[in-house]
Amino acid sequence: MDSPVVDKMYEMANRHKGFVQIHSMGGIFGGFEEVKVMATRYPHALTILSHCLPASSFQEVDQLLSEHPNIVCEVSAQGKIHMPLGRMFDENGLKSVWVDVIEKHPEQFFVGTDPCCGLDPRYGEIVEELRTRFLPYLKPETMKRVAYQNAVERFALPALD
Repeated sequence: MDSPVVDKMYEMANRHKGFVQIHSMGGIFGGFEEVKVMATRYPHALTILSHCLPASSFQEVDQLLSEHPNIVCEVSAQGKIHMPLGRMFDENGLKSVWVDVIEKHPEQFFVGTDPCCGLDPRYGEIVEELRTRFLPYLKPETMKRVAYQNAVERFALPALD
């Protein structure tokens, strides 16, 4: 991440109070320490972590979000449709360790779908999985924030009435 191209993206995002979305897969790009460096260097740029930095533990994510309010987690590809064991949630719902982290940082999470890898035909199932195995395990106000309100506020979208 700490390269001239990515640095320039962050510089522009910082100047315009924009965002850089990091698609991190298994720690190949956008590792834990690298994300901290960029968040510190560019405090006015929002870093969106696709899949909530999947190579990191819930403890590391909690620490990262506690230290850097300019980092947010996009929750997609975290259930059984994308991965057999489900990182954050499975057929039993949202795992309690993740409930705690999300409730601690309700303004730093967003839902996402990511119908990658040939999963386009299962888009409806992905949305249903989020609606039944992820969102209902959050407090009502947190659920609202994560489902849409954070996106509306962070990206200055029209309010939903």
